[in-house]
Amino acid sequence: MRDEQQQRLDRIVEWMYTVADPWMRDRSSVQPQAGSDLAEDDTYGLAVSPPPHRGIVMALDHLGAVVDTMVTGPLKRLNPHFTVLRTALVAGTRVCWLLDSDMSDERRLRAIQYRFENLEEQRVALTDFSDIPVADDQGETLAESLEIIAMERRELESRALELGVNKLSRPLSTTKMLKSLVDLTTPDGTGMMHLWRTGSASAHGHYWADDLRDNPATFNHEWFPPVIQGTCLMISRAMKLHHKRATRRSA
Repeated sequence: MRDEQQQRLDRIVEWMYTVADPWMRDRSSVQPQAGSDLAEDDTYGLAVSPPPHRGIVMALDHLGAVVDTMVTGPLKRLNPHFTVLRTALVAGTRVCWLLDSDMSDERRLRAIQYRFENLEEQRVALTDFSDIPVADDQGETLAESLEIIAMERRELESRALELGVNKLSRPLSTTKMLKSLVDLTTPDGTGMMHLWRTGSASAHGHYWADDLRDNPATFNHEWFPPVIQGTCLMISRAMKLHHKRATRRSA
């Protein structure tokens, strides 16, 4: 690995431990300041601020897992680090998409769509359990949970209707979000897209990405620096955007 690449990795480690970890422990980052964009968004009945904060925490937690491994010794495992970084990239990208618009109505609608998708994923997961034999009290709890989800879905649909949307749908695909946020002609943009696609392959048990490498039996030191740097840039962008929305009001 070149000295320049190692220096970049060293800066990422320092940033993780001196900026990112303290941010996650800082409870003041949870609540937006009075008069800010997010504080205003939250006044309409359905809080917009929690999903972006939770998304950043999820992104940093996954990034931190890779950084922790980096500092304990040389990276050896072939695929897990890229899969974990992909999750961090996904979470950071979604936060940027949630907060990117200067228009309150658009941010509120995106938060509704984001919550709707999360709710649908939960509903599908709980529905799978309905086919598994459980005790009577567990079955009642499951039924109650599904009813609560149905109620929350109706509220989301009502909120979306207030914003002029006749049919509530899921958000943009993460691929479209990512492509709308990065310049794919730059090294960082290329690194993000490379991570998105190859990390997806590993996450789903596909081996085509390994087949494209000269030596799939060794750790990919060539691609690791740009993909972790791209991931850090996206998360950093999400944190800066969150700070902007949580501390000031758009003109």
